[in-house]
Amino acid sequence: MDSVRSPGVLEWIFTFVAFLVIGVAALLLYYISVPVDADGMGRYAFTVLSRPGLTIFPAVICLVFLIIALIRKWFLATLGYLVLLILVLYLMLWPSLTLKKAAKSWNVPVSIGQALSYQFNTANAAGIMTIKYGIPADSSDLLMDYWPSIKKDTGFRPVIVKVHGGGWVAGSRKELTAWNRWFNELGYDVFDLDYRLPPPERWQDQTGDIKSAIGWLVNNAQQFRIDTGRIIMMGNSAGASLALLAAYSYNDFRLPPSCDVPHARVRAVVDIYGPSDMAMLYATTGSTSLANYGLQRYIGGAPVDFRERYDMVSPVAHVTPSSPATLIIHGEKDRIVPVTQSLILANALKKAGVPYEFYSLPYTDHSFDFNWNSIASQIAREEISQFLEKVNNQKSIGN
Repeated sequence: MDSVRSPGVLEWIFTFVAFLVIGVAALLLYYISVPVDADGMGRYAFTVLSRPGLTIFPAVICLVFLIIALIRKWFLATLGYLVLLILVLYLMLWPSLTLKKAAKSWNVPVSIGQALSYQFNTANAAGIMTIKYGIPADSSDLLMDYWPSIKKDTGFRPVIVKVHGGGWVAGSRKELTAWNRWFNELGYDVFDLDYRLPPPERWQDQTGDIKSAIGWLVNNAQQFRIDTGRIIMMGNSAGASLALLAAYSYNDFRLPPSCDVPHARVRAVVDIYGPSDMAMLYATTGSTSLANYGLQRYIGGAPVDFRERYDMVSPVAHVTPSSPATLIIHGEKDRIVPVTQSLILANALKKAGVPYEFYSLPYTDHSFDFNWNSIASQIAREEISQFLEKVNNQKSIGN
């Protein structure tokens, strides 16, 4: 009678490692599917979603170990590495394939191959002009960078006013500048502005600074050849929320410009994963150390103490039939600003009869455009390009 073979030490190690990593991969899959906990395991889920190319190396390692286990005839190890390889391939391909399917439904061409190669969202800023657009009551210097269109045009040009993110407490006009150069290529001048950050609380100041920048553009339209009828605001995260708030409340005396400039309307707003209801964000964010910390410093405390302020700086509270056309782009797996924030805004715009478009991107987390090559970024650029064409040519906008 043949004796039963006892697993050796190496086989045990191979098998243990396989099932240990399976547990980690399964946990990672959970955090990818359920957008919670941006401060813990969710960080790794964000990395996988934003940089799918990083999973190529683990997939190769799994394949090598699987082949070794097969050659050695280690049954449990073979099973473990087969399951692990399937999980890794799923993590690498499924989010991208799902996004590609969504892009196809919107008639947007995308490249998975391009998405596997990470490119940080930045551009060469050589020759860019820095402008002081105001000096508010506290004697701060309000600055913005002027990125002129690369298209030669002697007429008055459309303008993008870009508002940086950073949770209301950080960030600068030097961030995500690939957007600026891309807009330049489309024929837009870009004014990328800074605004005052806490302390003290800046719940009126930040919106006032942005309104001051818009007023400055109106006052200096002749010098910079600005078409004041085609000023479009754009922001990411907290910057998107501030852009929406400045655009929707342009004539609200409770949120005045920080400097002596005229109240000015904008033509449209591009909102990339921006919050719209501050109190709800405080209660539902998956990142209390980022969102709630920022909200408290920006507004002065928690909603229980400053509910009127939270409502005042919520863009959704300022939606009216005269609000500018709005493009909303948000990731369904955003664990910092839940996609419900954009759903609420879209519903309010629809109810008010405001032209808008809303694109909810599957398997997409917060800050997806940090990777300029990501499929989500590819989709965002195409939808923004089409939206701007509609806005500037008075074409129909709507879902």
